[in-house]
Amino acid sequence: MTIYPRAHWYLMFGLVVAIGGFIPSYWSQEFATFRGIIHVHAATATLWFLTLILQPWLVNSGKRAAHRAFGYASLFNAVVLVVTAAVITPRSLDLQTRNANLPYMFVYWDTVTICLFAVFVILGIKHRRNEQRHARYMVGTVFVPMLPALGRGLFFYGIVENFVSALYLGNALTLAVISLLIYDDHKKGKVHSPYVALYVVFVVLGASMEVVGAAPWWQRFVDAAVVPIIWTPLVVSIVATVGLGSWCTILAKITRNRPRGPIVEHR
Repeated sequence: MTIYPRAHWYLMFGLVVAIGGFIPSYWSQEFATFRGIIHVHAATATLWFLTLILQPWLVNSGKRAAHRAFGYASLFNAVVLVVTAAVITPRSLDLQTRNANLPYMFVYWDTVTICLFAVFVILGIKHRRNEQRHARYMVGTVFVPMLPALGRGLFFYGIVENFVSALYLGNALTLAVISLLIYDDHKKGKVHSPYVALYVVFVVLGASMEVVGAAPWWQRFVDAAVVPIIWTPLVVSIVATVGLGSWCTILAKITRNRPRGPIVEHR
C-alpha cells in the first residue's frame, strides 16, 4: 500500500518555501559574514529536506533497501542538525529589537521545536516497521524548520509589519496544513497520533510563546541558565537518537541474512 504517492512533490514544495523564506536573511547575504556553524546548520537542514523528498520516492519505487540505507545514513545528519540548532539558538538573545521579549520568545520556541524534531526522529525510527506511523513521524519533522522560514518570509517580504505577527500567521498556516493531513487521515478511516501530537504542540506553542517570552521568571532563567536550558534536553535527545540508531544498525546486520517478514501497514 502506498501511503503518500505524491509525497515527494509536496515535500519539494515545502523545500522551496523554506529556501524562499531564508533568502532575505541568509541566501542573499554575503556568506563570509556568517559563522561556519550557520553554514553547517543550513546545509544539514537542506540535506534533511532532500532526504525526506527522496525517501518516499524510494518506497513508492520499490527500492526499500536503498530507503533503509539512506534512513540509517540520515541519522548522523539529524544529530548534526540538532547540535547546530542548539548552538545557534542562544544567539537570539543578541538580537537588537524594539520588542525586548522577542529574543526570549525565540529561545522558548526553538528549545521546544528542536526537542520535538529529535523526538519525532526517534519515534520514526522506533516505528520503522509500521509504515503508517513511520511515514507520519518523518513528515512531521518538516514542520519544525517551516515556521522559522515562514516567519522570516512573511516579515522580510513585507506581508506583515512585525515579527510577532509573522510568527502568529506562520503558526496559523502551519496548523492549517497539519489540519489537512489530519482530515486526510480521517477520510482514510483512522486518525493517527503523530499529526494529532504535532497539532497540539503547535497550538500550545502559539498560545504560550508571547506569555512565556514576557514572563520575568522565564527571562531570568534563560539569562542565568541559557546553556543548561538548551543542552540538557538536547543531550538526552542526541544520546537517545545515536543509541537507537546504533541498535538499529546492529539489528539490521544480525537479521540481514534471515527471512524478512512483510512490512506492517496498520490502518
